[in-house]
Amino acid sequence: MAYFVTFILIEKTKKHKIQYRNSKYSSSLSFSFTITRNSQQQTLAQTSASTGSFVTYENSNYKFKIQYPSNWEKVEFSPGIKESGRNIIVNFISPQETFSDLFREYLIIEAQDHPSNARSLDQYVSQQIDTYKKSLPRFAVIESNASTPTTYTNVDHPSHKIVYSYSDSIVGKAEVMEIDIIEGNRLYSLSYHADATKYSSYLPAIEKMIKSFEPIK
Repeated sequence: MAYFVTFILIEKTKKHKIQYRNSKYSSSLSFSFTITRNSQQQTLAQTSASTGSFVTYENSNYKFKIQYPSNWEKVEFSPGIKESGRNIIVNFISPQETFSDLFREYLIIEAQDHPSNARSLDQYVSQQIDTYKKSLPRFAVIESNASTPTTYTNVDHPSHKIVYSYSDSIVGKAEVMEIDIIEGNRLYSLSYHADATKYSSYLPAIEKMIKSFEPIK
């Protein structure tokens, strides 16, 4: 899903309120979030796609952990923030490339309940694609594949990968990779959003992040 977060550069960890805008549905709402800025981010990254070391993020409420580059920003959303039934949990944002950089590539994680009698993962993905077709200008599916367990992550559960593009008012053409994973009675969605011209540059870091995703008890 397409989420854009605008904020002023800050230090340390603080709580803030911002206006949230979903470009797909032209809707907005206000919410609180916590943003963590690492010391490496006090200056603009000279090579933004370079990741260096990785650190672990763990969420006890939604029962998962994931590794992310230490020079990326972590934005945690307040409980109860939802879009299309999915709880928005955390966003990992790449370093700003230049002072005029208007779009920063990111990986956002969402989750929703998925009881055993719910529709199958393939049915869920098909419904998501239909929604995107109706809401995103010039939407086009690049790839859509169901996978065997551990293909995209280390999780031994059903997953599905969608790659698509659409016309975006900020970057022109945006490209998204969404991995949907069923774990027990929960469905996780990990979505990588990028300027289409930079999609491949950040892909190695994103794939490493997704591969490190792991549900916890």
